[in-house]
Amino acid sequence: MKQRTTLPVLRRRAAVFKALGHEDRLRILDELAGGERCVCELVAAVGSSWSTVSRHLSVLKTAGVIADDKRGLQVFYRLALVQPWHRQARRLGALGRRGEETPGLNVGTPLPPFFR
Repeated sequence: MKQRTTLPVLRRRAAVFKALGHEDRLRILDELAGGERCVCELVAAVGSSWSTVSRHLSVLKTAGVIADDKRGLQVFYRLALVQPWHRQARRLGALGRRGEETPGLNVGTPLPPFFR
């Protein structure tokens, strides 16, 4: 029998999906997929004001999608995702029954912490 998912886990998952629900936030994630970036680089990439990008970064950070690191006067952001275990990947359909990869899905693809 499958164990029922708890309400706090569902709320964390919902927060992540809400955080991903804006095109500028997805642009930020596209930039961070290439590695760590400072806020000034993200402002230029997104094409919005500093305050707008800052608010988007705050939403993504609160949801656990990104993490930050302050160095002097600059703040650098990076993806805060984890490498999945095979069991997690199988549960999500990235692996077949015998552990082989499903075409188009990479087992090493980072997943948000809410999949734990």
